[in-house]
Parts: sequence; C-alpha cells; structure tokens
Amino acid sequence: MQLLELLQRLEADSGRERVIRWGPRTLDLDLLLFGSLVQWQPRLMLPHPAMWHRRFVLSSAVEVAGRMLHPLLGQTVEQLWQRLSEPQLTVTVECAEDVANDGRFAGFLSSPLQLGAVQFLRRGAAASEQSDQHFFARVLLRAATAQNPPWSYPPQCPAPRTIELFVQGPEQALEQMRQTATAITG
Repeated sequence: MQLLELLQRLEADSGRERVIRWGPRTLDLDLLLFGSLVQWQPRLMLPHPAMWHRRFVLSSAVEVAGRMLHPLLGQTVEQLWQRLSEPQLTVTVECAEDVANDGRFAGFLSSPLQLGAVQFLRRGAAASEQSDQHFFARVLLRAATAQNPPWSYPPQCPAPRTIELFVQGPEQALEQMRQTATAITG
C-alpha cells in the first residue's frame, strides 16, 4: 500500500485532478504487477485486472517490463502483447444465471458481433466446437447491483482470461462490450 500511496502522491504533486472516474487524465500512474504478488482488495488489485487486455497498457509495459511474468496467466508481458497483437481476436460471451434469467436478454448476441478486430461470440454450440485456447478472452455478463455497479471490478479475482461485466440491460452490455473492444484494439 505504501507504493500505491507514493504513486498517488506523485500524481497529486504533479497537478492531477480526479474529475471523472475512468475519464481523461493529465497523469496516471498505475501499479500493474508487483513480482508474483496476487492481491484482490478494493483499494489495490494485483496484478491489475485489466492490464492483459488493454492495448494502451501493454504497448508501454512491453517496452519496460517485457520479460516480467503475469502471475495468474503464466505469460510474460511480451507474450501478452503478442497475443493482443493478433489480427483477429475472438471473445466468447456467457451470461451468469442472473442475466440468463432476465427476459430482456432472450436472443442476446444470437449472431456474432464484429467490432473491429474483435469478434464477440455467444458461448454455445459454435463456441464449444473449439477449445478455449483458441479464444482471446471470455466475457461473463452479470447483473449490476449496488455492490457491483456497471463498470466496476468483481469482488473476487475472476478466472484467467475472464472479463466480468456488470450490466443493467442488453444495451448497456453492448456498450461495455464496445468499450472492451476499444481497449483491446486501441
């Protein structure tokens, strides 16, 4: 926590203002990895839960820490970057029970959704024909709650290569998937 506090102090001393959460920033110092430490607390999550699928993070990280190992994925930052740089990435989409039972999601993503180089494919017959190693990531849609509002990180570390999205309906799920595709492709 001391290192996180130091980074936040450096941001403040440099004039950073926290106006909009996840909005544009004049300076952003993040703690992405800390050796093999795995920690999942509201104030500090290590490794950073989204670093492995964010192009803007890995494009810089590969320059300074390419050989550093991601403790949950068992791959170096360079290997994560190479995987992210593939010309076509397939992401499977699954609905947790609370979303699957929501009638508004009936027929959701009944055909693949192509967003740039990222294809979102509903987990089902077509997706189960291939092994999970062929897929870049798995998106798990969960119903948003007061404890887990939209755009929040899950309370527990998700399974490897899983992106949990907390949504209030199909439109918001699509918007979060669009933003996820943008993070992946840059």
